Amino acid sequence: MVAQLTEYNVREVSDGEDAYMLSLAEEPDAIIANFTMPRCSGVELCERLRADATLCWLPVAVITSDESSFEQAIEAGASEVVTMPVTPSELQLRLRNMVRGQIYLRELERKNRVILEALNDLRESEAMLVHAEKLSLLGEMSAGIVHEINNSLNYSKSALFVLQRMVKEMEEGEDREEYEELVADSTDGLEIGRASCREGV
Repeated sequence: MVAQLTEYNVREVSDGEDAYMLSLAEEPDAIIANFTMPRCSGVELCERLRADATLCWLPVAVITSDESSFEQAIEAGASEVVTMPVTPSELQLRLRNMVRGQIYLRELERKNRVILEALNDLRESEAMLVHAEKLSLLGEMSAGIVHEINNSLNYSKSALFVLQRMVKEMEEGEDREEYEELVADSTDGLEIGRASCREGV
C-alpha cells in the first residue's frame, strides 16, 4: 500500500497507539488506519482523534475487510471507510480527496482568523467613533449652554448699564451710595460669570 502512495510523504507505524502519538507530534494531513490494529484499533484511533481539540478535524480512512464494520467506523468519526480489496487508483483518489479537504479546511481557518482580526479592528474603530461622537455632542451641548447663559448675562448687563446711568442722575445721599454699591457688586458678579463661561468653553 505504501508503494502505491509515492506522491505522498508516508510515515508507517506498527499500531494505533503509535499512530496517535505520531499525530500529536506531527499533525499529518491524513491517516490511513486498519480497522483491526494492536493496542488501539482504527475505530479507537478515530474516537481518540475526535476527542482531541487540535486533531479533531484530521481526516482518517479506516480500511476493513468486512462491510459490516462500515457503520461502526463512520460512527467513530472516520472520514472514509475503504473495503478491501482496494485498487491503487481508488486508494489514491480517496487519499487525495481527504488531503485536499484538509488543505481547504486549514485555508478556511486561516481566512476565519483574518476575518476575526478585521472584525475586532472594526469593533475597536466603532468604539472610538462612538466615543468621538459623544465628545463632539458634549462639546456642542456645552457651547449651546454657554451661549444661552451668555444671552441671559448680556440682558442683565444691559439692565445694569441702564441702572448705572440712572444712579448717576440720582441726587447725592445714602440711597445713591447704596444703589452704586449694589450696581457695582452686580456688575462684578456678571463679569466673573462671563469669564467662567469662557473658560468652560
